Amino acid sequence: MLEHEILHDRLPASLLFYGPEGSGKFHTAVALTRIINCTYGGNSDCSCPSCRSILRLSARNLFLISKSELKNTFAMWRRFGVKAQNAGWLYRDLRRLAINLYDEERYQKEFEKLEQHLQSPEGIVPRFQEIMDVVYAVLESMKGQTVSIQRIREIQRYLWLKSDEGNYRVVIIDGGERMNEEASNSILKISEDTPPRSLIIMTAVHPELLKETIRSRFRSYRFVPLSGKIRNEIVEERFGVDASFDGELEHFDRDEMKRHYDSLREQQIDPHELNERIKNIVSNDLVTSFLDYTLDTVQKEVRASHATSMRDIYELEALMKSASFARDSILFTYANRELVFLNFVLNNFRRPLK
Repeated sequence: MLEHEILHDRLPASLLFYGPEGSGKFHTAVALTRIINCTYGGNSDCSCPSCRSILRLSARNLFLISKSELKNTFAMWRRFGVKAQNAGWLYRDLRRLAINLYDEERYQKEFEKLEQHLQSPEGIVPRFQEIMDVVYAVLESMKGQTVSIQRIREIQRYLWLKSDEGNYRVVIIDGGERMNEEASNSILKISEDTPPRSLIIMTAVHPELLKETIRSRFRSYRFVPLSGKIRNEIVEERFGVDASFDGELEHFDRDEMKRHYDSLREQQIDPHELNERIKNIVSNDLVTSFLDYTLDTVQKEVRASHATSMRDIYELEALMKSASFARDSILFTYANRELVFLNFVLNNFRRPLK
């Protein structure tokens, strides 16, 4: 659909990309920005100055607000390290994190350190361990971030600046569900009066957290989980990992979650085993992945509930609400994720022993 709209110059002024984490929403937004501003027509291998600056997230005609969860991304970098051929990808992720900290005064020192590293020449391998120390110090303490009204007001000023001839001015709000009420109302007004050749792209993992008026105003594009083959290609390109990594990556995302989920829902677990399973999920930073998997699985069960009793339907809906509440508490508040997850499991998966 996007290709057709680009080809016929019919892109809407406001777009919403929504879907699960890791489904390519942000990277599609950046690719779209590159294509419509490319000097030579948007070829995938183009290296014109416009394409290079957009891919580095440093272009003058790109305004980025980033509030996405980046723990899984940097877990991959910490696991596989960085090589000269993929340093550009690391710099891109570091810039997303730096932009995430832009309006957070408490992280000014870390922001300045990241900015120093980002001044290195392109393709140069950075001081990797030093960067990871800064990154994880930030990631461990970043909770409850929201998109502020001040940043949204900057969008309006930016869009009405004079752009280079023929170029689009693009705004990407990565993590749109983190806007507070005031920011949501402001972006809605801005989207109703955008200047010519301007574009607002919003990404969201949970579009249901957005205001209904925003969802109706923005044209929505649903993203689905990537296939194992495509994920392998992405991992190989960005991290320099051989395609044989396929099985391990796939197990991390699906099979591991299914094993935990089935065990908690269908089996009677003694308190010691239950405690060990919870510790395993928390220590491996899989809490949000498990809650995402639970939401996805329960939603499928609800949709197929024509052959299920009303009691079962009510139980499924209660589980879905509980999982959504737990996930939002972890992502958008300062709640202790281990305690929230423990409470979620005990309230929804505990079974009496026979």
